[in-house]
Amino acid sequence: HSAETKNSETITSWNCNNILGGTGIIISENKTLGFPRIFMIGARDEESDTFASWRDLLSYNNGVEGENTVANSNNPSDGPTLQRINTLRISNQYARSGGALRPSSPSTAKNATNGNQQFLCRKMKWEQRLFVVYQSVFQKILHQYPDDEGFVIIEDDAILKSPKIFAEEVCNVHRWRMIFYSLFRSPLQLKRAWGRSPSCIYRHGTVAFYIRRPMMEKIVKERRRSLFCRFPIDMYISKSGPWYASRREVVGHLDSGRIGSF
Repeated sequence: HSAETKNSETITSWNCNNILGGTGIIISENKTLGFPRIFMIGARDEESDTFASWRDLLSYNNGVEGENTVANSNNPSDGPTLQRINTLRISNQYARSGGALRPSSPSTAKNATNGNQQFLCRKMKWEQRLFVVYQSVFQKILHQYPDDEGFVIIEDDAILKSPKIFAEEVCNVHRWRMIFYSLFRSPLQLKRAWGRSPSCIYRHGTVAFYIRRPMMEKIVKERRRSLFCRFPIDMYISKSGPWYASRREVVGHLDSGRIGSF
């Protein structure tokens, strides 16, 4: 983004009442709808991820910035709370422990240390590691913010294309309490376009999305072998739908490959 683009899309207030008021959507004056917390998750380090770009584009003025967090200082002109959660340790620790590999024989399971959960799957896949990462991150977020109902999750190689459209779309789905909404327009949506408009149905991808507590809790608790061992996290979410996805180019994706050993 050039400086001219950034300045033209500066959000003057990160209160959803004001953001949606500018789009013609009216929210009750008696109800304040704050902007959801944003969490960037991934295994990349600070030199490789896109955290700084998001921080710069989200119009921070007086936010209190920590090592991995930019927090709203209760001034509506500040950007929303943006936090980085590095998942490299979670992913590698899961792989070292054997992942979700099922014991090779009943005797193995019988001789396992008391209290150890029986592994679910017959072979280890990268998708299982990612599923566990999301379970761990969601569990942490739900515990830390028990009063929040909706959150925005972005991958650490996601690119913010338009702060203005991003703010409008997030506030709109937050207002309507949508359980899940993808902020990333996937290539498959373009292939399944109706006329000149991309499909609005979510197909795949976890580049950037809005999600509410019930769906996060469902993911955290998922232990069924037929689902956990078989489907990547995005396919699991898709099969729990149908859900909607943005038709607009809100967020892009660097798609810079996997990070993690083993």
